[in-house]
Amino acid sequence: MAFTNELEKGLAIKHNNDIYIVLDFQSFQKGRGGSNLWVKIRSLNTGKIIETNFAGDNKFETVPVERHPHEYLYADGDIYHFMHKQTFDQVGVNGSMISGKEFLIEGLECSLMIDTSTDAVMGVDLPMTVNLLVTYSEPGIKGDTATNALKSATVETGATIKVPMFVNEGDKIKIKTDTGDYVERVK
Repeated sequence: MAFTNELEKGLAIKHNNDIYIVLDFQSFQKGRGGSNLWVKIRSLNTGKIIETNFAGDNKFETVPVERHPHEYLYADGDIYHFMHKQTFDQVGVNGSMISGKEFLIEGLECSLMIDTSTDAVMGVDLPMTVNLLVTYSEPGIKGDTATNALKSATVETGATIKVPMFVNEGDKIKIKTDTGDYVERVK
């Protein structure tokens, strides 16, 4: 494992005896002192996202990670099963390693992060957005469609999200997998 002081999004680093994926970072300087680094990272063991600051000259121990395309198959309790797109090998991943698992739908292409030194699955990256069918939603009230009012809607995976009043049962909508936010209606 190499040490680096250069960060990039998606890089796997060791910190406090845990492995984290860099989600975002920004360098800043206070006064005449040295530069500092604000980092937003997600633990691969717990899924918890933390924001912290490091000294600008801090070195990070990197973890060798490769991303492989896999197709989501099904869930068996808290184990989610994926199939490699080329080799057709199947692998089960604990649900705690999947951020946004409530938006997984059969056939969805995801990217599994594999530690190349141990061949262990370290996490699952879902696509930035998914298109899902609204299976339940209260009907919109006439006149409320032009405001920013939101209502709850249930999608085909069982997840409940907030949508604009004009979204109805049977509509297909685009959802951000990292936040669960409504993006748009899909035709």
